[in-house]
Amino acid sequence: LKQLKTRVEGLLNQHDEEQEERLRSLVKIYENMKPKNAARILASLDSDILLDVIERMREAKTAPILALLTPEKAQRVTVKLAERNRFSENSR
Repeated sequence: LKQLKTRVEGLLNQHDEEQEERLRSLVKIYENMKPKNAARILASLDSDILLDVIERMREAKTAPILALLTPEKAQRVTVKLAERNRFSENSR
């Protein structure tokens, strides 16, 4: 049972690392786009994916993209990012 638990934990860690690498790749793609194009695409994404990408982007790249979103969308993204940050700080 311990061996199985260790194996499952290893597979979960590997999956998490692979997912993080895919997200980093997406971040690079969006950071290299013109802000107008990135904002247009990001605005149409599922909010969880949008947040995963935006929170990994450099601030200098994120700001122009957020500025191009509708005020309502930018406000929702900002609030959700703040909530995520507050939650992660409290769980430390």
